[in-house]
Amino acid sequence: MVGSEKIAAETSARTKVGGSNVAVALESVVEMKPGPFELVAVARELTTDKVFSSRTEGSWPDPEDSLAEIVQPVVLQPGPGAFTRDGQIRKSGSLVHGKDDPLDASRPTALVALVCRSKMVKTGLDVTRVLEGASPVEFPPLALDLGAERCGQVRDMIPAKTLGPGRYQYRIVVREKGTVIGTGETSFVVPEQLEP
Repeated sequence: MVGSEKIAAETSARTKVGGSNVAVALESVVEMKPGPFELVAVARELTTDKVFSSRTEGSWPDPEDSLAEIVQPVVLQPGPGAFTRDGQIRKSGSLVHGKDDPLDASRPTALVALVCRSKMVKTGLDVTRVLEGASPVEFPPLALDLGAERCGQVRDMIPAKTLGPGRYQYRIVVREKGTVIGTGETSFVVPEQLEP
C-alpha cells in the first residue's frame, strides 16, 4: 500500500489450497492518511511458478474537505475460499465485487460504506440509502449517532434470491438537520441465471 509516495503498509502470507479456481484473500488492517493511494497485490502459485498481480488507485477522503464524506461503498458476497488474516486461515469469507464483476443472486449481498463527518458537524446524521434497478429493495431510514467518533459504518443487507438480472445503482445521501451534506454511490451487475 503506497500513499503520498511512501509505503504506508506491507503484508504477506502463505496459504495452501486443495484444487483449482479457489478464491484466495489476504486481509489486513491498514491506517491511512487522507489523499491518493495505490494498492499493489502480487501472488505466486508455487507449483507452476505463475505470477498474478493487480493494481488499484484511489483517494482516501479528508473529512475536512466537506461536511460529510462517504468512502465509496463496496459490494460483498459470502463465498468459499482461503482467507488469511493475522496468520489465521478461514475456509469462507466475504468477497468484494467490482462494478463489472457479476453477482451471484442466489447468495446474500452486503453493501458497506464508511460515512465520515467534518469537525464542524456536531449532531447526528440522517442517512438515506436507495437501490435503483430491476428489483425493488427498500432500506429503512438510518439515524447515525457517531458520538465522539468522526466516522461510522453503514451496512445494508439484501437477502439471497432477491435481485433479478440487470444493473443496479446504490446511492447514499447524508443529511444534517434536513440539509444534504454528502453523497456516495456505486453500481453492480446481476447476470441472467442460466437454466441447469
